[in-house]
Amino acid sequence: MEQQYEITLHEVELSNWWSRGRQDAILKILSSYPRHIKILDIGCSSGALLHELSLRGFTSLAGIDISARAVEAAKRRGFQDVKEVKAEATGFPDNSFDVVIASDILEHVKDDESALREWLRILKPGGDLILFVPAFPFLWSGHDVVLHHQRRYLRKPLAAILTKSGFEVKKNFYWDFLLFFPKAIGGILNRLFKSKKKPEVQHLVSGPINWFLTRLLLLENYLLFKIGIRYPVGVSIGIIAKKK
Repeated sequence: MEQQYEITLHEVELSNWWSRGRQDAILKILSSYPRHIKILDIGCSSGALLHELSLRGFTSLAGIDISARAVEAAKRRGFQDVKEVKAEATGFPDNSFDVVIASDILEHVKDDESALREWLRILKPGGDLILFVPAFPFLWSGHDVVLHHQRRYLRKPLAAILTKSGFEVKKNFYWDFLLFFPKAIGGILNRLFKSKKKPEVQHLVSGPINWFLTRLLLLENYLLFKIGIRYPVGVSIGIIAKKK
């Protein structure tokens, strides 16, 4: 991620619509898990998710990030069990965690299968990986370029990679359904007219738009995780996978 955007994202992480929507999704997934389990947040950024997990009573939390700036920000939030390491070489002992969370991380790693094998290694037997990645290669845009993404994923091939790496896929779903359509249309128009606009992070909005998009994602999360509606497409793919 480019430095100027990383600094801004750290500043708005607790209030930004995308961050809040994703945090809410993960919190809903974890709502029935015991509060004493050991959780690792890979790519913990400034510690916003760790903060929300601690507010919900989770007591054993750790984080890693490739950015020294992110680790410092997370420690300023009060999380000392955070360190600067690569996602594919965490340095933790085998069978260390009950849950590993990797939200928008795998797409940054050049060798994604190596990262998945590492996350499998540090999970306890029966432990869960909560994974979110950007969906559909045709949605590739300047947003992906600025964030230094290596790829976007398709749902079934991603599940196959997880199975090959030793995971059992428990749930496999699309996330952020309604915004898929404007993003797809915008991407098509940009390619047709070869937009020369400088690439930028699409998540950075403020004011009423941020409020509206936050409520939209919270509603989608409720329908997805509480009502059980499955969306046919989405901007992201979510997977819950168990270590066999």
